[in-house]
Amino acid sequence: MEEITMSDIAKLAGVSKSTVSRALNDDPRVNEFTKNEIKKIAKKLDYRPHKVAQALAKKNTNIIAVVLPAFPRSVSDPFFLEFLKGISEVAFEHGYSLTLPPVNKNEGVSPFFKIAKT
Repeated sequence: MEEITMSDIAKLAGVSKSTVSRALNDDPRVNEFTKNEIKKIAKKLDYRPHKVAQALAKKNTNIIAVVLPAFPRSVSDPFFLEFLKGISEVAFEHGYSLTLPPVNKNEGVSPFFKIAKT
């Protein structure tokens, strides 16, 4: 089954992709009738927003980087497994996810943070 996009919804509703985006985000610039029609079409097609696209548009990923020591203790250590389990449960409850950036013995995590800052 093909992924349904905002462009698909826009074609069916006879509006622009921008209007679909605004309607799905409850923007007050879209009148209620149009908003409701777009939401009905989205629901009927089982539209699921593309999370990466949303994050790029909002400039917010809701991802928390967890930096763990590389050696002598690592992710295989039971302490860190319990630690990760606990913080991932709380993060998930609040709409966040976790990433474990690679740690290089010589460079640390600096390449990751260079990417994260952009």
